[in-house]
Amino acid sequence: MLAAGFVTAVTWRMTPPRDPKQPQAVDAHLTKKRTALQSDEPTPGSEKALRQVIAGMTTVSLDYARMSHEASDAIRHELSRDQQTLAGLGPLKSTTYLGAGTSGDVYRASFRNGSLICRIFLGKGGAIEGLRLAAPEGPTPQDWIDAYALNPAGKDMARIILAFAKFLVVVGLGRFAGIRL
Repeated sequence: MLAAGFVTAVTWRMTPPRDPKQPQAVDAHLTKKRTALQSDEPTPGSEKALRQVIAGMTTVSLDYARMSHEASDAIRHELSRDQQTLAGLGPLKSTTYLGAGTSGDVYRASFRNGSLICRIFLGKGGAIEGLRLAAPEGPTPQDWIDAYALNPAGKDMARIILAFAKFLVVVGLGRFAGIRL
């Protein structure tokens, strides 16, 4: 039993602790990126076009006439994946302009169950030339708050189960070898 306690203690000691400052670090990183991007105004009509595309994807009624041929092909190719993602996020709550990137205007689309980073590029006449929906680089503070009650034990429970499994292996091997403690 002493050996099992020693293995459990060493394993617990070697497991890195949770960093309580992680949400603040992610928020500071996103704020720094946001201020770096927000040096200009959005392309006129880009937010409205983004909202219409998101609404069209959720209701399966996209208006491909407002897109270039390349953009409509790309959106059709990724449509089933994007629809599954949007279905899991729930209804759109808001869009926030983050700035202009190399591939168009960058927005954070906030939904009931999370958020997406959306890049939309409008060409001449307001036609959509490019669209990309991606997960944000890290959770926002609101995402942490929204997801807090979903899995309160989370990683702590996994660490406890792993330590218990190691304990059982050590005890089993000790019994198999005939060691009595």
